[in-house]
Amino acid sequence: MDHSDHEPERFSLFSWLVYYACKPLINRGGRESDIPSNYFEMEVEKSQRFDDSFSIQLGGKTVLEIGSNVGGYLCHALNHGAQFVYGIEIDAVKANRARSLLKDNYDGDNYEVIAADARDLYMIKDKSIDIVVSDAVLEHVENVDKLFSEVARILRPNGRACLATSPIWFTSNGGHLRRYIPIPWVHNVLPDRTIIEVLRIQKIRNDFPEEACANIIGLYETIGKLSLHRIRRVTANSNLKIESLRNVSRSRIRRFLIRFPVLEELFAGGIKISLRRT
Repeated sequence: MDHSDHEPERFSLFSWLVYYACKPLINRGGRESDIPSNYFEMEVEKSQRFDDSFSIQLGGKTVLEIGSNVGGYLCHALNHGAQFVYGIEIDAVKANRARSLLKDNYDGDNYEVIAADARDLYMIKDKSIDIVVSDAVLEHVENVDKLFSEVARILRPNGRACLATSPIWFTSNGGHLRRYIPIPWVHNVLPDRTIIEVLRIQKIRNDFPEEACANIIGLYETIGKLSLHRIRRVTANSNLKIESLRNVSRSRIRRFLIRFPVLEELFAGGIKISLRRT
C-alpha cells in the first residue's frame, strides 16, 4: 500500500474521477472522530451482552482484553468477580483515560492497563490468562498470525479466546469506507493507491473534518484484510481450536446467503469466534 504523501496536482485522473463519482453520495453528517462523553458507560452497558453472547463466566478468572479503549469492559469484568484484569490498548491516550476512569469507578487495584501492540504481549507470562476477549479489533490487526500465536501462548490450557469482529474484508463495507466512498465492495475492486488518493482528495477539499479524514486514512493504511478463510487457516496453525464461528447479522437475506460457501465471505455480518487453547 502506498504511504507516500501526494500534492493535489499529482493525484491520478482515475482517482479524481472516483472522487467526483462519490461526491454526491457521501454523508457529511456527524464527526466520526468524536468520542461521546458517556462512552465509558456505553462500554460498560454493552459488556454484559458481549459476555452473554459467548456464555462467559468471569468469577475468579484472569482476563485480558485486546483493545480495551477507555476501560468499560475492564470495569465490567472487575465488578463481576474477575480475579485480575489486563487491558491492552495501542493508543496511549486511551490507555491513560482507562486508568483514570477505572480509578474513579472501581475500588481496587487488581487490574493493569498497558499501552502496547497486541501482537507482542511479552509483558504477559506464558499460560497465565483464563479468558481473552476482544470486540471490533481483530479486523484492524495487520499480522493476525502473530496475534493468534501470542493468544495461544498466554492462555492457560483449556483457556478461551472470545473475539467479535465486523466487518471482515470481503464484505461490502470491509474497508470501513461506507461514509467516505459509499460504493459496496469498492475496496475489493479499486487499487489501494486509488482508495488512499480519493480519501486524501476529500481531506484537502474539506469534505469531512480534518481529524476524521486523517483517522480513516490511517485506518485504511493499516487494515488487516481479515477473511474467514484466514481465520480458519491461522487457527489451524496455532494451538487454538475453533469452538464456534457464528455469523450474527441482523439481515435475514444475509443469513440466507451465507449458507452457501461461495457467498459466505461476501455477505458475512458480524462474526463471533470462540477459541479454546488445546
